Amino acid sequence: MPTSTLVPATPTQLNARIISPVHVELTWTLVADALTVSIQRSADGITWATDFQVSGNCAFASVPYCTPATTYQFRVLASNAIGDSPLSNVVSVTMPALILPPLPFVLPPPPPPPLPLGVPGIFWGALQPAPWSVAQQTAFDTLCGKAASLVQIPQSLIHGGVTRTFPTATFEAIRLRGCVPMLTLFLYDDQGSGTIQPLFTSALIASGKYDAQITSLAQGAQAWGHPFFLNVNPEMNGPWHLYCDEINGNKPGDFALMMTHVRKVFAPICPNASWVFCPNTQDSPPRLPIANYYAGDSVYEWRGFDGYNPFPLWWQSFAQVVDVTYRALNALGAPKPIFLCEHACPESGDGGAQKAAWITDAYLKQLITTYSLIRGVCWYQLIEATDWRINSTTPALTAFQAAVADKHFALPTFQTLPSGPIAPPTT
Repeated sequence: MPTSTLVPATPTQLNARIISPVHVELTWTLVADALTVSIQRSADGITWATDFQVSGNCAFASVPYCTPATTYQFRVLASNAIGDSPLSNVVSVTMPALILPPLPFVLPPPPPPPLPLGVPGIFWGALQPAPWSVAQQTAFDTLCGKAASLVQIPQSLIHGGVTRTFPTATFEAIRLRGCVPMLTLFLYDDQGSGTIQPLFTSALIASGKYDAQITSLAQGAQAWGHPFFLNVNPEMNGPWHLYCDEINGNKPGDFALMMTHVRKVFAPICPNASWVFCPNTQDSPPRLPIANYYAGDSVYEWRGFDGYNPFPLWWQSFAQVVDVTYRALNALGAPKPIFLCEHACPESGDGGAQKAAWITDAYLKQLITTYSLIRGVCWYQLIEATDWRINSTTPALTAFQAAVADKHFALPTFQTLPSGPIAPPTT
């Protein structure tokens, strides 16, 4: 039942604070009886679009992915079951120009020494359009000129109110190819309403509300009986996900408590999962540091992150994409292997030359030398806003083929991994 018979009051005192050339923080007075607050943006003051929503008990929003040297107008409106409030006042901000670091990019002090794991090998593969199939994977391997050793499968815990089962047939097909599967698990209903789903707050999950569904998934994984990577609620430091500590009624620290609980439910039933901590890059718009979300070394066998070259906002080398986060992950404790769970580079408009050089530098130099704790990589093989695929142009594909041909990128020889946590490969 609604708590009010009236629409919410008008949000007032909307203010904007520039955090970086691509990031704005908005604040306003808290609105009583609001279930959600919509953030609207305009580049001309005439055409408006809703960026996203935050919970009605929030009075701030972190707005990522603005364009440097661009003027924006922002406004907000509050909503409840009765309807929408009047619009707030409009605030205008002009993003500062981006000042790029001088080239060549000078790295900070060297990272920690590599793990003592022998000659380093790297799991590699791609996140491809769903649903995954053997034919799709065969086509990708043929495209690369070498068979991948990793396949990532995303899945929600619940779909349209129905608990999803463990993808046994898919994982067995992946294993029989010699690949290691990664289950990227989202603890919500993927048919829900965006980032505001009060039934899937971190506190509710930590309270045990979904223990039966988590137990069922763990039992399915144990019945399958082979090791796999488990990446639960990735990019948790991004306000585009409902499990971020900044939205959906969550509070700082809730995510870590929730993950501790989920591990306690799942792991005793299925010890063959290697848990991966996977925030978004630390220097991206999210404002809480990744340490805020880390549940500890007892919860995760691997650390990891997602990171993309953000062009056309600006061009970043592989080192610029990963360096800050790589060091932040290593600062969480004793060295652990790191998984780059999603990454990619767009085209720059030059026919593929710059993307090809980016791939070569990333795979044949940076991963093998400077960032040698990264022992798993998964390319984002999709067209989404831009063409991220390895085959976006012939030069990009040629560079990727040459890169993964290197001995450091593991062949699919993992049909019979020993039980327990997955160790990085060696060559």
